[in-house]
Amino acid sequence: DIQPGYQTEDVVRFGLTLPPAQYGEREQVTQFFLGLEENLKAVPGVASVGSAFRVPLGGGGSSGSVVVEGRPDVPGTSEMGTFPRPMTPGYLRTLEIPIIQGRELSPADDGNSLPVALVNQAFVNQHFPGEDPLGKKFQVMVTFGFQSPTWTIVGVVPDVHSFSLTDPPPPEVFMPLTQMATRSMTYVVRSVPGSASLLAAIRAEVQALDPNLPLRSVATMQTAVAEQMAPTRFYLVLLTLFAGLAVVLAAVGLYGVVSYLVSLQRQEVGVRVALGADAGGIMRMFFRQASVPIGSGLLVGLGIALVSGRVLESFLYGVDPRDPLVLTVVTGLLVCVSFIAVAVPTQAATKISPTEAMRVE
Repeated sequence: DIQPGYQTEDVVRFGLTLPPAQYGEREQVTQFFLGLEENLKAVPGVASVGSAFRVPLGGGGSSGSVVVEGRPDVPGTSEMGTFPRPMTPGYLRTLEIPIIQGRELSPADDGNSLPVALVNQAFVNQHFPGEDPLGKKFQVMVTFGFQSPTWTIVGVVPDVHSFSLTDPPPPEVFMPLTQMATRSMTYVVRSVPGSASLLAAIRAEVQALDPNLPLRSVATMQTAVAEQMAPTRFYLVLLTLFAGLAVVLAAVGLYGVVSYLVSLQRQEVGVRVALGADAGGIMRMFFRQASVPIGSGLLVGLGIALVSGRVLESFLYGVDPRDPLVLTVVTGLLVCVSFIAVAVPTQAATKISPTEAMRVE
């Protein structure tokens, strides 16, 4: 199973976008989002609430280049864009994303304090490999229509699958909403296990603050993960069905070939039995004859599997299509199927009586 890196059970998400005509100032934007979050915390059945610009698997996002203080800005570099995520302190706690270095953001990190940010491990690997990132300063070239100050790194969070469950996570920066406002935020609300749906109460709280604001992208995090994995699961089910069908066809074909060989050598089998050959000797004879096509088929199949592994890499995550263990298990399975396909008609051949085998029809 793929671990997204955040809590998905009992978590519902919904987005809100404030119209610039009504919410033109940064204070108006932050006051609305923070006020709604406080109101949602008081709803019965709510365990935790947080919000951020584009939560995991929510689609979209804005990326920009990063300029690290004290380092020259080199234009035209091919580094991966960084995604800024203004958020409230409850966001990481709601999704249970830990702090692996430094401290978390707090309500004290407001518009009157030093601009601070959390970065993920991909950001550290890109800009500060082998260094302690805490205390380093940088700018990200995204403003969301407001000011984008110079940020001081105060903490590091692990990489989580924000855009895709199979692609490597990109560099991300988390800063307080009160220091970098945006009019588009997505809330994550974690409910107490076993509680009823909170959607009606959530809609009521939003309407109480602004009756003209519609909720968008309403879904549970489990649904978002399931939708993300649906195409991959579909293709993997098809591949599994076709692979199973191929194994069945190979077993039937091998059974037919061995049965045909047995029919051609009925008289030889009868003579061997008449001369004292036991059942084991008869079976070994047919297994030796079948070992050549079986071995050749396995070698050709392994070669094709190794060459075509690159095609399957787009459907797999955390599994190497050329993994020796996987290839060994599959080869062993095919050998077992081949053994059964050869053993059934061969076992019947050992029961042929000399008189019946020598009879000329």
